[in-house]
Amino acid sequence: MRVMKFGGTSVADAERMRGVVALVAEARKQERVTVVVSAVSGITNLLVEAARVAQEGEPVQGACTRFEDTHSAIARALAAELTPAQTRPLAEGLVALGVE
Repeated sequence: MRVMKFGGTSVADAERMRGVVALVAEARKQERVTVVVSAVSGITNLLVEAARVAQEGEPVQGACTRFEDTHSAIARALAAELTPAQTRPLAEGLVALGVE
């Protein structure tokens, strides 16, 4: 079994994530693969800064917005390639988990 870990700039945007998918798909031809994905580029620093700001009693809404915007842009770019038949089960799973 191979463990493959990706994070930072290797998953910074939809194009890079597609590259990761290709690498994993190729590795799966040879052996079982476990994939670990950490934060996308800039998010760890953003979270550290948000924690610092919160500790000082300041609002963290700006950091939350940047976090959401970054991930939403990637998700939109990736989802644009999917058909409704592919995205429906994902949406239903999120609803079942209570995600709105």
